[in-house]
Amino acid sequence: MSPRLAVVHDYFTQIGGAERVVAHWVRDLEPVSVGAIAAAPDKELLELDYSSVRTTALNRLPLARRSPEYLLPVLPAMARRIPVDADAEAVLVSTSGFAHLVRTRKPKIVYWHTPARWLYEEADYRLGLGRVGRAALTVLRPQLLSADRRSISPSDRHLCNSAVTQKRLARAYGLEAHIVHPPVGLTSSPPVPPAADIPPGFFLSVGRPRGYKGADFVARAAREAGVPLVQVGGQTAGSPLPGATVLENLTDGELAWLYREALAVVSASREDFGLTTVEGYQAGTPSVTVRSGGFLETCIEGVTGEFFAPGDVQELTGLLRRFDPARYPADAVRAHGALFRPERHLTQMVQHVEDHVRASGSGT
Repeated sequence: MSPRLAVVHDYFTQIGGAERVVAHWVRDLEPVSVGAIAAAPDKELLELDYSSVRTTALNRLPLARRSPEYLLPVLPAMARRIPVDADAEAVLVSTSGFAHLVRTRKPKIVYWHTPARWLYEEADYRLGLGRVGRAALTVLRPQLLSADRRSISPSDRHLCNSAVTQKRLARAYGLEAHIVHPPVGLTSSPPVPPAADIPPGFFLSVGRPRGYKGADFVARAAREAGVPLVQVGGQTAGSPLPGATVLENLTDGELAWLYREALAVVSASREDFGLTTVEGYQAGTPSVTVRSGGFLETCIEGVTGEFFAPGDVQELTGLLRRFDPARYPADAVRAHGALFRPERHLTQMVQHVEDHVRASGSGT
């Protein structure tokens, strides 16, 4: 019988790849509790009721439930106080921030989406920050960096989502993490067209509004190529870049429809894994991505999509202008996407949890 798990995440205030991973854990591993620094109680995202998440005292602040990154100086201290159910026999942590700091005497398994970008990929995180944000990061980073490195416990088991993240962890902490690709797959909701005017023959990009996601870069290339672009979450809907249709707060059914109908999923993001393009593969849709990072691990050039050089807007413009989806049979693209279905991830995660609990002398 598998150990009883408590799941811990940084915070539940948005929908992203990390939250989708946790949603799979909650549904399929049935943890005894889910904890985080903060959660938005007025939302129910990804079939996870955020009002049931055990949070820290910081959650009383509206800013913590809306934009916890603005409370960066106190996040490490609050992460140590994330509640863990006393009945749990092991703690499974999802982090790209500070959740790995959670205090527990139970065996801990840490799943890294990436080491905290504001500490270890500072150049990426600065993209899109204002002058005040950049100045604050400059002041805070040395102290937070030192404390974070001291906090890593070699007795925990460390897992990560890709070879890119594995290398980052080795550089940041000297850790040897095991790669377990994330579970990729939208819910079983049937595809539903969004309630918006979607242009025919569109390209699709999906990502959070962060500078390193490259939403403006993709929009510029699409505009210069004269092709329609739908961007999900990549920029503020009130001030979209010219030529792009910007959508937010979509259901999985609406997102599934966009993946299915798009000519290709386009990304210039600096990705650790590249989950959105794999979601596209599972719908039979190829990709056009930057030749770097996690895309090198998930895209097969000429089989599931095409690459362009980092920062080369003219190359991306040309690819979009002449892109022919008929070169990528949907069945072959779908077969590659199936390699990342949730079942494989969950089987590997359960094995790591059981092995670590047994090695820690806390077997059930």
